[in-house]
Amino acid sequence: MAEQVFKKIMVPTVLLLLVLYLLPDFFLKVPVCLFFLLTGVTLSFVLSYYEETHSQVNKH
Repeated sequence: MAEQVFKKIMVPTVLLLLVLYLLPDFFLKVPVCLFFLLTGVTLSFVLSYYEETHSQVNKH
């Protein structure tokens, strides 16, 4: 279980770091970082909302 969570977190993190390392300019890195940050926050809210509503539907 812990290995799966570790892989789910570390693989995207390593890929993101590689992409950021390969980008040549600082001004390219900042928007890419902000995009990934906002996407991650949005996905976490959407998934938590989905899980909450899905669990409430299963209770009824």
